[in-house]
Amino acid sequence: MKQAASFKFDWFFNGGISGRLHRLRWLWLLMLYALGAVVWGFFLDWGRIQFDLHDWTQEGPRLYFLREALLSGQLPLHISSPLFAGERFLAVPDTLFSPQILLLKVLEPGPFVLVNLLLMYTAGTAGVALLTVRRHWSPFSMTIAFFLLNFNGQIVTQLAVGHTMWMTAFLLPFFVLLVLDLLEGKGSWGWVLKLSVLLLVFFLQGGFHFVTWTLLFLLILALVVPRHHKQVLAGVGFSLLLCMPRVLPTAIEMAGVRRQFISGFFSLADLLEALASLKFPYQAGAEKYASLGWWEVDNYIGLVGLLLLVFGLWRTWKDVDSPSRQVLLPLFLYSLLCLGKLYQPVTMLPIPLFNAERVATRFLLLSLVIVIILSVDQLEVFLRKQKLHSIGKITAAGLVLILAHDLLQHVRLWRVENMSQLFSRTPVDITAEVLRIQDPVYTGALVVGVGIAVLAAGVLLVLIRRERAIIPPQSGNYLQD
Repeated sequence: MKQAASFKFDWFFNGGISGRLHRLRWLWLLMLYALGAVVWGFFLDWGRIQFDLHDWTQEGPRLYFLREALLSGQLPLHISSPLFAGERFLAVPDTLFSPQILLLKVLEPGPFVLVNLLLMYTAGTAGVALLTVRRHWSPFSMTIAFFLLNFNGQIVTQLAVGHTMWMTAFLLPFFVLLVLDLLEGKGSWGWVLKLSVLLLVFFLQGGFHFVTWTLLFLLILALVVPRHHKQVLAGVGFSLLLCMPRVLPTAIEMAGVRRQFISGFFSLADLLEALASLKFPYQAGAEKYASLGWWEVDNYIGLVGLLLLVFGLWRTWKDVDSPSRQVLLPLFLYSLLCLGKLYQPVTMLPIPLFNAERVATRFLLLSLVIVIILSVDQLEVFLRKQKLHSIGKITAAGLVLILAHDLLQHVRLWRVENMSQLFSRTPVDITAEVLRIQDPVYTGALVVGVGIAVLAAGVLLVLIRRERAIIPPQSGNYLQD
């Protein structure tokens, strides 16, 4: 009887389960997903968003404009709204323009935000499932990754203040998987295509910040780990080409515009505080965060999460045979740019996208996602080598419960309904008009951008076909030869 009970409990810590217990793992993930969907619904007040505080006032007109364009059968090119700077809608890089906007034909802006968040959250959960399969995680490790990747402080607080483009964060695990594939020798033209399509998806979500961070990280990786520089540079180049329908109009619109750099983390201590300290919304603009709001700093993962990250980095550094160890130095150099004004010189260069980053604290999110995945990997390896007895398993499960509690407590405090503690409500008219005007420079940039993207995609498909004809997939890395 004790053996049966122990066996049923063991499935939670076993990454090699199969059969009925394998199905139980996916049932467990489905239950976590359902819980998370309820949490996000609560966070957004079930779509009853007023669009009357902070950057919700800019999101409202954008969504209203897209809805009007769809209902009237017009292209969403030019917008007229006192809450939108300029008229060229698609020349603003953080505007949403992905297939799910079609839902605006049947949904008002508020409910659409909720549905769109649930769609992106679903993609994030699928990313956790893919990581579980590819990295052979146990349900225990999978649960930790689920909460840290889907409910860390940066996602929650940025969404709370109206930065809906931060929904792109749910897709970052797919990028990390591609990086790990590269370091494990799986770089190829097929890898380049996957990376390019993923970054295009980022951009279509309005996530141009995420495109910038990932490209910056990849360039540092190519510099520090030269054996992969051909694959990385090919990936960066084709990613930019596929993103040209958004990059080119933005580059034309922003040419000559100087954006004032604000800051990164004031110190390393502030960075650690951002990971472990839970602040109330009314504290977010106090003292030194008056100029750089706490929502730009917050990367809350709780004390348990922080200890896991320290454990994971230490174990990854010690694991000299692991390909993942190669990521540590580029990760360190990239993360340095989060501090103070170290990134400011880059903003002074005439490089589109890279010179648009005003708040370097945001870079930390990519570092955080990478370290979370590395740490869960190392935790899984550790658990396989250690035979945990009942007390150890109960303790481990208790720590996961604390982690989940802390993260969900953070969500509860920062739900949209509570943002009136931080910002004054300012009633605004979010209606926007779809303009029909002649603008050959802007429309020409869009057409040329689409043409470049289509041509680049065609070239990539030809290269992939040639690669498969010359070298069988199992025989190595074509780009490295």
